[in-house]
Amino acid sequence: RRHTRSLCDWSSDVCSSDLSKLNLVLATMKKYKFLIILDDLHNLFSSNQLAGNYKSDYKDYQYFFKLMDEVNHQSCLILLSQEKPIDGTFIEAKHKSVKTLTLLGLEDRNVEIFEDFELLDKEEWVTLINLYQGNPFWLKLTSSLIQELFLGKVNKFLQQENLILGEALRQVLSEELQRLTQSEKIIMTELAKFNCPVYLTEIIHQSSFSVADSLNTIHSLTRRLFLTTEQENEEIILHLNPILKAYYRSLQ
Repeated sequence: RRHTRSLCDWSSDVCSSDLSKLNLVLATMKKYKFLIILDDLHNLFSSNQLAGNYKSDYKDYQYFFKLMDEVNHQSCLILLSQEKPIDGTFIEAKHKSVKTLTLLGLEDRNVEIFEDFELLDKEEWVTLINLYQGNPFWLKLTSSLIQELFLGKVNKFLQQENLILGEALRQVLSEELQRLTQSEKIIMTELAKFNCPVYLTEIIHQSSFSVADSLNTIHSLTRRLFLTTEQENEEIILHLNPILKAYYRSLQ
């Protein structure tokens, strides 16, 4: 298949100079082996839209990824993102060579952050990792708070009745959540009210949106990795990230 014809089939809006550049890149990748790593891919996506929708100025990236999928080449492309492209699932389902790896965060043996902040009560460090989902940045901000406010005593910090979100962490979460649509914010607020995982059918039944809109919104939240799903008997259960649950509860 000719590269130019393939790209033009996807979009008639791509200018000839962009086509030439993309074809040149792919011709080079067909000839040589490259490892290409694109970090913070989510910055290409629009805010206040469901996850994975490209900004109009960055549509060429979407065409490039499709070309990478369809054209034979010797190179490897690694995409790092806080949310999945809206069309990524279809590419992954079609090719065994396309894989998605979800990073689960730090494990209990990765304690350098706590050592750097000279935290005490080492037996509780695993609890801290689990509470904050192993997120290195969240743990760094929380470790700073524990050192400054609780004199490094993790036990004293964990004795608090509710999960503590320091102001620095709250600001980080606020900025990240600004990307959400209004429907996503409403669904997150509803999910945060529950003390346990929620059945998918239950949240759809309670939602003020149509079934289709509710499902699309929940799917978007899973692409952002804010929600995870599992099956229990014949039901699908939704798990809301506990840090996000604590944040939304603090807003109520």
